[in-house]
Amino acid sequence: MITFTDKRKWLKGLGEIVAFSPKTGNIVGYSNKIQTGNVQTSVTMGEIRAGIGNAVAAILPSDAGLTVDLTSADFNLDMKAAQMGATVTQGAPVLVCEEVTATGAALAIAKTSGTPVRGYGMNKIYCYVQEVGAPSPVAIGGIAYEIDPDSGAISGFSATSGVTYKVWYHANKASAKGAVITTAMDPAIVTAVISFPVYENGAAENNSTRTGTLYITVPYLKLGANGGVNGDQSNNDTTSYGGQAIAYDSEVVESGCSDCRGMGLPLAYYVYVPCDETGIFAALGTVGSVNVKTGETVSPTWYLFTEEGSFARADPQFLSGYTSGTTSIATVNANTGAVTGVAAGTANLTASYNDGVNALTGYSTVVVTAG
Repeated sequence: MITFTDKRKWLKGLGEIVAFSPKTGNIVGYSNKIQTGNVQTSVTMGEIRAGIGNAVAAILPSDAGLTVDLTSADFNLDMKAAQMGATVTQGAPVLVCEEVTATGAALAIAKTSGTPVRGYGMNKIYCYVQEVGAPSPVAIGGIAYEIDPDSGAISGFSATSGVTYKVWYHANKASAKGAVITTAMDPAIVTAVISFPVYENGAAENNSTRTGTLYITVPYLKLGANGGVNGDQSNNDTTSYGGQAIAYDSEVVESGCSDCRGMGLPLAYYVYVPCDETGIFAALGTVGSVNVKTGETVSPTWYLFTEEGSFARADPQFLSGYTSGTTSIATVNANTGAVTGVAAGTANLTASYNDGVNALTGYSTVVVTAG
């Protein structure tokens, strides 16, 4: 039996989650205090039965889905609101206090704590009055009096001259955040990027070491309306980042003209990023030869190849040192790498790649045909 010596990778735990607005790119929520988290896929495997015995003749998948179930230990008001389709704004009305010493039976505030406004759920602008240094039972201190937002005058309260009162009223506090949850609750759609730590160890190693990060990006995650608040005295409240993926329709025109292309829309993207890129790539080159006609100029695409045979496009930013082995057959622009055919024949092409981690010299063949 063939035995392979590749190191095994292990994924355990959760790193962090960032939720973006797909429209603006602004960050809606972030947490690196994830307690539990799962990204689950589902599909209905539809059987088609036919023939003798009504056996399974084909299985056609349908109803594909992807759900995210993440719970963060910290409290995030923006995500709570987004879960219910609300928007957090600054300047919410809160109860503020101002002390006033009466000079007669009438009492008015100087609005030093802000302009009186209606509190949430109230149909008038009310205030509450407490006498400083005196008992204030609900029957006395809990009575609502109307207050004029322009003059600060309190209606219906009879003060005693020389007595100091604390007047409580609602004012829009700039530092206070507010969100309105309506019956037309429609959870927000966010772009979620979730990271998972990946570990690796060999047969002779006792401890696993962190070798990379798996990123799962869900372009359109419809949040699940999990925006409630838990007031358990023994357990802290948590913030949900969970929801269901919606098929992603790109707003950018993509290449390709095949009739069968794009039959399936993306639900999520998996990206694995190693911590150490040293030695990942074994060679630099082009896929096949560079074909050009005499008098024609083309720009070859260079690729980085791994030992396993997979490859990735080399960023032109890190490419340099373009040379042609036979300039009578083909010339190459030393800065851009563009190849120009001079005469029919073949020539060797050389380029260098250095991204600060990987340094490689690559080779290709230029085939020039008569134009």
